[in-house]
Amino acid sequence: MTTSGVLAGERIIVTRAAEQAGSLIASLRKEGAVPVAFPVMQICAHDDATVDAVLAKLSAFQWIVFTSGNAVAHFFALLDRKQLSLSQQKIAAVGPKTANKLREKGIEPNVIPAMYEGRALAAELARVMKRGEEVLVPKGNLAKQTVKNELTGVANVTELIVYETKRVRTADNEKLDGTEEAIVFMSPSSVAFFCELVEEPLLLQYKESALAVCVGPVTEKEARMKGFHRLIVASHFTEEGIIEAVKKHG
Repeated sequence: MTTSGVLAGERIIVTRAAEQAGSLIASLRKEGAVPVAFPVMQICAHDDATVDAVLAKLSAFQWIVFTSGNAVAHFFALLDRKQLSLSQQKIAAVGPKTANKLREKGIEPNVIPAMYEGRALAAELARVMKRGEEVLVPKGNLAKQTVKNELTGVANVTELIVYETKRVRTADNEKLDGTEEAIVFMSPSSVAFFCELVEEPLLLQYKESALAVCVGPVTEKEARMKGFHRLIVASHFTEEGIIEAVKKHG
């Protein structure tokens, strides 16, 4: 059976968590690529005394800011388990994917930046919010502090860990044979975990010859620091942006 499409026959490693890789794998196949699922991380719920303490004063926050779909899913799962609900908070989403996750919860975001990344989100928030407002940022344990740092002096930002990104204990190196043309990295942690899990000398081969397809500049920086020589960055920091970047390069 032959494949057709812009990426016909190209073997592309997908490093996303197994439970989140489906749509990207399907999109790559639609373009004719041969995706190789190689999950390097897993996403786990997080709940502790700090979560309880912050959620106990949920009504004190004027804004809740979501920087990923994972944050949306795990934050609302916490609310459901603890039988809590939002009141009159304004909601911000880093991009359309995160916004759609909120809409699935019946919530229309008040703010979505034109550029889908943390600094742009913080800049838009600084433009519309009142000085000194209380802001809650549900996030993962490895997520950057971009929104908090950028809003210093503008708002009082509380970060709340609602999920954890962990490296998988072991990976199936037998899936990889060195013929893969590209590797998709959707976060800096995916780069770090990939480098920890892939055995030498195969890892060195990938660093020298494979195309590291990065979702944004922070991920690109991590890939460059880890020694990848060939890098491209999606112009839109989404799965669709990743697909377009690979197609243009191909």
